[in-house]
Amino acid sequence: MAWVVLIVLVGLLIWWASKREKKLVAKLQAEAQAMGFTYEGSGDPFRDAPVDAGGFSLFTHGDQRRIQHLLRGSAEGLDTVIFDYTYTVSGGGADDSDQSYTQTVMAFRMPGSGLPQMHVQKTNFALKVGSKLGYRRVEFPEHDEFNKKYFVRGPQEDAIRQFFSPDLVSYFENGYDATLVLDLNGDWVLVYRDHSRVTASELRNALQLRLQVAQHMRQYRARAAGA
Repeated sequence: MAWVVLIVLVGLLIWWASKREKKLVAKLQAEAQAMGFTYEGSGDPFRDAPVDAGGFSLFTHGDQRRIQHLLRGSAEGLDTVIFDYTYTVSGGGADDSDQSYTQTVMAFRMPGSGLPQMHVQKTNFALKVGSKLGYRRVEFPEHDEFNKKYFVRGPQEDAIRQFFSPDLVSYFENGYDATLVLDLNGDWVLVYRDHSRVTASELRNALQLRLQVAQHMRQYRARAAGA
């Protein structure tokens, strides 16, 4: 009898999850239409400008990686892709369960911007420990407060230091939302919050915030190139 109850419970859970997903998709489709975007559901976010996804720090975490709820469109003249990205981290032991993390990513395409490949996020305890153990980061000798607040890494250290002008450092210290994470690679700027999803009703406001960050990256790159 117990197995019958178990089967019923599993069936109810599957039904509930399916119903919830259908409601979410319907909301996202409606929001996409209102924003002038197309809801695609899944696919390659970087289809229109192929890039090595391994160059983004986000796509190097965990396994069982998947992309869902993909929207594609344009925001202030920039090709824009919005999607939920999930990865799973193994518990590592017989008694440890796997943990999955999902974040809503907004990707902005900036052809020919010449932005350096880099990852920028607020410093946390794990990153501090990692840097002590040799986890390489880019530091800025003249900006101690910035070094304390942010963790920056990337293969083109000289280009990154050149890109971070005093004005850009000031923006990160005073005007930037430090809860956001930046991943730059190729023609793409990715902006997201670690382990945080954006609901359908929050999409437009979240897009405006993240779009401002991407536009700042382009503006400061243009200033650096003209200097």
